[in-house]
Amino acid sequence: MLTFPQFQQSKKWSDNVHAELNGHYGDDPVIPGFIYDDGHIEKHDDDYYLVIGREAWLDKDLTKLERILWSQWYLAELNDEEAHLRKDDGTLDDYIVGACDSYGIEVDGDAFAALFSGREEWLPEIVEGMMRAYLMERRRRILMGDYSNA
Repeated sequence: MLTFPQFQQSKKWSDNVHAELNGHYGDDPVIPGFIYDDGHIEKHDDDYYLVIGREAWLDKDLTKLERILWSQWYLAELNDEEAHLRKDDGTLDDYIVGACDSYGIEVDGDAFAALFSGREEWLPEIVEGMMRAYLMERRRRILMGDYSNA
């Protein structure tokens, strides 16, 4: 399993990510970006664009999108025996930040400390609070006409 920094180092630039990953078909647009294993992040003007399944993110912060790609795609592609999140190598922290970024919620260190403290009675309260924050932010974006990541 690659740690997040190792995953970042594995990227390579491509002038046409779709042609390298899937083959180029006639009038397909040429889209530059970075390739990570079989995943990729596209470069659009000043922004980066990431799609995983039915979710999409557009951001100027490449590191943020790389962390989402690593936590939500790369780790999911590994089998259970390969994916081990640990505190001592930073994989647990990077996963938490990537997961929160993917849902558009702020990382709450106190909530995650409680989540991993072994105090199971706190778990429903923590998850409910995180989901409420996510849904409120999603609703705010939709009401403002911002359908990206909504």
